[in-house]
Amino acid sequence: MAWKCYLPSYASVKPGCDIWGGLVTPSSTLTNRRSTGTRIVLETWRTRFIGRGARIDAESTRFAAHADLAGSSSALPPTAEGVLHAASLREAIRWTVTYGSIFDYPLTRDEVYRYLMAPGGSRAEVDAAIDDALMRGNELESNGRFLYPSGQCNLVSTRLRRAGCARAARAHARRYARLIWMLPYVRMVAITGSLAMDNVEDGDDIDLMIVTEPGRLWMTRGMILVVVKLAQVRGHTLCPNYILSSRALTLQQRDTYAAHELAQMDPIHGRYTALRLWSENAWCREFLPNAQWRGDDGTVDELPWILTTVKALAERVLRLPPGSWIEGWEQKRKIAKLSRGAPEGGRETHYTADVCKGHVDGHGGKVTNLWRARVGLPSDRS
Repeated sequence: MAWKCYLPSYASVKPGCDIWGGLVTPSSTLTNRRSTGTRIVLETWRTRFIGRGARIDAESTRFAAHADLAGSSSALPPTAEGVLHAASLREAIRWTVTYGSIFDYPLTRDEVYRYLMAPGGSRAEVDAAIDDALMRGNELESNGRFLYPSGQCNLVSTRLRRAGCARAARAHARRYARLIWMLPYVRMVAITGSLAMDNVEDGDDIDLMIVTEPGRLWMTRGMILVVVKLAQVRGHTLCPNYILSSRALTLQQRDTYAAHELAQMDPIHGRYTALRLWSENAWCREFLPNAQWRGDDGTVDELPWILTTVKALAERVLRLPPGSWIEGWEQKRKIAKLSRGAPEGGRETHYTADVCKGHVDGHGGKVTNLWRARVGLPSDRS
C-alpha cells in the first residue's frame, strides 16, 4: 500500500516520507492537514503506477526548512559580489526611483521601501529621507501617491495606463501558466519581467520562468513550446525564456537587474519550488535588503484529480529508457543550436542540462548601464 500526496508542488510519496517535519500520517489525522489547503488521499489501486519507486521533489519535502528563510536577509551567508552601496539613504532612494524610471514606472512609498537598494534602511528612516528629498525638490517629486525623478510627472499616467493593459495580459498569462503546469515534470511557473509589475502595453510579451524536474528539462521544454504555439495562434506572445531544473535554483547572474527580476517574480504555480528559489538566492537581499518573497500573493497549485493522475502516469512512463533517450537527444540537439545563436561572451544566455536561459538581446546589461549612467556611475559592461 502506498500513499498519494496531493501537494502544491505535485509530489508522489510513500509512507515514512518527511512532509511536515515528520512522517506521512494515517487517515485519522488528516482533518487538521486539510485545513492548510493540502489534501492527502490513501490510494491502493494506483500503487502500481505511482507509489512504487515514486520520487519526492526537494521543494515539498524540505518546505519547513526553507519557510523561515522567506523574509530574512540574513538567513544565508552573503554570496553576491560587486554590490553597490549608496553613500547615504537619500542616495539609495534616488537610485531606487531612478531605476523604476527606466521602465517608465514611478514608485509608491511602499515600493521604494521594498526595492530600496543597498544599504537599505528602516521604514521610518526611508519615509523621513523621502520627505527630506521632496522638500529639497531638486531630485525627487511626488503627486501624492507616486514618486519619480524631478520633471518626470508624465510617468504617472504611463503607469496607470499600463496597469489597465496588464489586467487582460495577466488573465491570458494565468491561462497559459495553467496549461504549462499540467505538463509532466513542471514544478513551477512564474510571471517575470514587466508583466510581474503590471507595467505592459497591449501586445507586449508574456515572460515566464519555469522550473522542471532534473533530467527532463529539454523534453519538457519541447512540450512547453506547444503551448507557446497555441498562444501565438491566439495572438499572444509567450516567452518562456528562462527554464531551470530544480537542482539549479541558485542563479548564476548576480547583479542589480537580476536581483530586481527575482524580487519582482510573481509565482503562479509551484509555491514550494518558488520558495526554494527565493531562499537559495540570498544574494538578492544584498542588492535589495528589504525585498520580500511574493509567493503568497495567490499561488494556486492543485489540479483536478484526473489531471493529477494523468500527469503522474505520464511522468512514470517518460521515466522509462525511451524517455531518457529522448531527453538526451533533445538536449544535445538544442544546446548546440541555441549556443550557435548566442552572443559570444554573453552573460545572459546559458544552456546546460539544467538551464535554458535565452536572454539573447542582453536586455539586463542595457538596463544596468542606462541606470548607472543616470545615477552617475561607470558602465558595468561593454
